[in-house]
Amino acid sequence: MMHTVLIGMALAAAVAAPAQQPATQPTPRPASGPAVQPAPPATAPMPPAGSDWRYVQALPVGTSVYVNAKTRHKACKLRSVDADSFTCFGVGKDAVFQRAEIKTIKIAHRVRSTLVATVPGDAMIVGGAVGLAADHGCAGIACNLLPGAVLLGGVAVAAIGAPIGALTDFTRSTVYRAP
Repeated sequence: MMHTVLIGMALAAAVAAPAQQPATQPTPRPASGPAVQPAPPATAPMPPAGSDWRYVQALPVGTSVYVNAKTRHKACKLRSVDADSFTCFGVGKDAVFQRAEIKTIKIAHRVRSTLVATVPGDAMIVGGAVGLAADHGCAGIACNLLPGAVLLGGVAVAAIGAPIGALTDFTRSTVYRAP
């Protein structure tokens, strides 16, 4: 029974763990002179999309966005963008924001947020299912009680996480940040 618990805990930790960043290497220093900066790798990620209005202008009409301006904020769908204004629609009338008043524009990712919020529960479900399916030679109610409880707990955690992820949309992407 103990190895069933350990397998379930290991799977839960592996699935729910955030991705780790690779270790950085120290900057090499020559015998004399300033530090030498290594060249960036060929697959270096693009810099953040902030402060470039062209990213906003490239968004397709109808994209769900969150606009945070100096005096107001709105969740809406993109209607149009020009050199100095942003127009979107939602409940009620169109909202027009001047570029100078916008702090950030973020793209909504509700489905992604929902899926990410269910990961801890999904990991528990997998761990409980593995524990129930494991042939550990144990006889008795206790052998299936703990994995079954983990499985049911996972269903509950996933059921709680899904609406939290959908309502908070915590994985939204910033497409513009004012300089």
